[in-house]
Amino acid sequence: MGELVPIVIPLGFFYFFYKMCELFVTRKERIAIIEKISADLPGEAFSNTYFSNHTKFTKSTALHIGCLLIGIGLGIAIACVIDVSISNSVYEMDYRVKDALNIFYPALSALFGGIGLVISYFLEKKYRAKE
Repeated sequence: MGELVPIVIPLGFFYFFYKMCELFVTRKERIAIIEKISADLPGEAFSNTYFSNHTKFTKSTALHIGCLLIGIGLGIAIACVIDVSISNSVYEMDYRVKDALNIFYPALSALFGGIGLVISYFLEKKYRAKE
């Protein structure tokens, strides 16, 4: 197996490089085809499709991302506090307790991230009601 490593690593690197180049080339081709089709059609046939609206960054998007990141940061901070407080109170911990403590980080990050998105939804709803 050790004899194949000098062969497999360069082949894997060049395959990855080829696929990345192919990805960007085919993306440009698809965009060119979409632009040609939309130029041939009368009116704004593609105005409400995924291709024209997926790059727009609005105030609500910033609000969603901000609240999500605040929630994730708060979840990680609370998980760290729980981890430190339990670790300091129990000197000789079983491996099951250590595994349970490691679950706090992704669980609380997801929980508070979701809470942040719910809060951003209600804030956006409130701001749209004012407008």
